[in-house]
Amino acid sequence: MKKTDKKIDKQLRQCLTNVCEDHFESIDGFVWLSHEVNFNNINVSLRVICVFDNNENQAMFESSSAKEMAVEYVQKSLQSININLKNATKQIRFDSEERCKLEHNGNWANRIAQKYR
Repeated sequence: MKKTDKKIDKQLRQCLTNVCEDHFESIDGFVWLSHEVNFNNINVSLRVICVFDNNENQAMFESSSAKEMAVEYVQKSLQSININLKNATKQIRFDSEERCKLEHNGNWANRIAQKYR
């Protein structure tokens, strides 16, 4: 990883940590979020995966207006560090621990590699 990539990664991690603490912690069933990125094309390649404890909580969240607000919040937070997502609704995704256990035996690395690329 290049020095500039490390700097951007540090900013990105801090930004997403703040998103969790400032916005997502109050959402029922939200557990954690992760991201993956290719630093050669951040605005197109960045994927943010917001994970809920179970399918029911995820579905309730996604069917509410909270989803749109959350996507907008993540997008604005990323813009504050000069990351402008090309298609936020496709790059900010929602998933559940329950679904990962059923479909990938709880292996998030495999799930992300297969589902989100």
